[in-house]
Amino acid sequence: MIADATGLNGDTITELVGDKSDLYLKVMEQAYLTLKASQDAAFAAFTHDQAGVRRLADHHLDFCMTHPEVPELWIHRWLGMPPTSREWRPAISNPCSTAWPTSYRIFSPPASISTGRCGP
Repeated sequence: MIADATGLNGDTITELVGDKSDLYLKVMEQAYLTLKASQDAAFAAFTHDQAGVRRLADHHLDFCMTHPEVPELWIHRWLGMPPTSREWRPAISNPCSTAWPTSYRIFSPPASISTGRCGP
């Protein structure tokens, strides 16, 4: 399928990117880096108000509409496609796990209004 789409034969593809496992990792890593760059830009412009949350959500939805292949890749992964690589890297297959620290920092109240304890 990849050979047909690229017009290259299988041996050439293997020579350029490695085996199926290597290719899978490269595709997932590129999807992760594309999403991360988009998220970084959105988080940099975030404001701690309702409009900021709305802009963040809109930015993410716009990203998904512009790059539908990225959520499709992660949905496929999350539905149980087993990792095929010895060098499996969960961060590129689960972007939520890497976005959590940034999201927590952004959505947490500023230190000046913090209650000083965990939870409500």
